[in-house]
Amino acid sequence: MDRKQAVTILKRKTTIPGDGYTWEQINEAIDMAIAALSPPNDPLTLEELRKMDGEPAWWDDGEGSCWGIISVDSAGMWGGIPFLRGRWR
Repeated sequence: MDRKQAVTILKRKTTIPGDGYTWEQINEAIDMAIAALSPPNDPLTLEELRKMDGEPAWWDDGEGSCWGIISVDSAGMWGGIPFLRGRWR
């Protein structure tokens, strides 16, 4: 089951206030459940990106998003700096 389906089911099961709960309380409970189901999505640190050399990663800067491969040069001017290469949508 994906997150969207779980949220849909949760909302269908809580559409009628009962046991003294108000709509506001039900909606707050739904919001809390959605937050609990959502994985953390904190930005990665440079060290975490360096460890992902050769691994796929999802990029989203708020204006566009795509998949790419993390590439870390071992030497030279860009040595140790992670880049997202081979981007595609």
